[in-house]
Amino acid sequence: MSFGRIAENTLSLIGDDADGVPVTAKLLPLKNVTKSRLLKVAVRASEEIKSFTVFESEILLALADFKWESRIKRQFMRHLIMECFMVGLFTTDALLHTKTENMYVIKFDGTDTDKLFLMAPGILILIPWMFFVNHEFHQFMTGKVGLRSHVFSNILNFMDFSSLTLIIITFLSECLNG
Repeated sequence: MSFGRIAENTLSLIGDDADGVPVTAKLLPLKNVTKSRLLKVAVRASEEIKSFTVFESEILLALADFKWESRIKRQFMRHLIMECFMVGLFTTDALLHTKTENMYVIKFDGTDTDKLFLMAPGILILIPWMFFVNHEFHQFMTGKVGLRSHVFSNILNFMDFSSLTLIIITFLSECLNG
């Protein structure tokens, strides 16, 4: 029986002149509800009708909050920390290699320790780079589409792919150019 049919039957029982019937809502525990595609289906349906009022439902709000707190928040924080770490390393690397009038900003005497100090941020950038490559690889594998489709499916995937490619190109060019 569809929801529309249930609503019609309920209205016929109440009558047209009724102002309303007091009811109490109960949340029913749904087994594996966080693993279901309920939120994905709700988003897709909302996009089709161009209205997101479906998320005013207490059940969907509770489910979205639960998923955020139990799964997504930790992942988001991990990604944020790795992004900040990578930006800090890029900034440090750029400052260490900045030249003014053919002189480095920081004076080095050319020892192996100095060379290692200059290379350290570039090498450390590989830690967050591997983290994000691993994340993108898992996203790609779960998507079950070709690489081209994955990269060009949305702007975020394109930006991730581009930035990860440019990072490794920058790292390799620094290694080759000394």
